[in-house]
Parts: sequence; structure tokens; C-alpha cells
Amino acid sequence: MGDDRPRWIAVKKLSADERFKVNALCRTVLLDRGEAEAATLAQSLKADRFLTDDGAARALGDVMGLETHGSLGIVLWAAVTGYLKHDEAREALRGFSRSSLWISRRILERANRALDELFGKSE
Repeated sequence: MGDDRPRWIAVKKLSADERFKVNALCRTVLLDRGEAEAATLAQSLKADRFLTDDGAARALGDVMGLETHGSLGIVLWAAVTGYLKHDEAREALRGFSRSSLWISRRILERANRALDELFGKSE
């Protein structure tokens, strides 16, 4: 099987110290290994942002001093910066309600109102 990942994605193996930290995080913060590795790697690489929808991982990212964002924040950022048009951003928000990602109805309504205000629309 070939490597089908885009060239801009790099795979980095964790150092022994980073693996130790991941194991400690999994035991004490109750994170899954993937979230613990992602947060550790983001801190190690001094990443601009740490992207996760996992509540415990978001809290850990904040404690680690990482700028942490979830899917909803990424959609709103993409709309504000012009990467998504109003209808594209609204469809992305609708997609959240059809996915395994749980976002409260109240938060989705606030996000939709924010999009409408951003684009000067009212429904």
C-alpha cells in the first residue's frame, strides 16, 4: 500500500521523553493515547494551534499553554477570513448535527446567528 497522505503532512515519532509524558497523561488526565500524543506533539513543535474536539484534551491544551480550537471555531474562523462563504459555513454547521460530534443546539444557534451577522444576513 502506498503513502496517500498529502506532502504537507509529516509524520513525527515521539521521543522517549515525549512517550513518557504521554503515558503519564493517559494515566492521570484520563486522555486517550491519540489526544495525549497530539497535545504533547503540539507543545513539542510549538504549534500555532492545537485542534481537538475532545473536552479533556482541550482543557489539557489550555493548561499546556496551547491555543486550542475545536471544529466549530475552525468553521467560524474560515468564515471570518473568507475561506468559507455564508452558505458553505452554514452547511458545515448543519453537518455537525449529523455527525458524532456533540454540540448543543444553543451553541449551534449562536454560531448561526454569528454567521448571519458576519455576512449581513437575517433569516
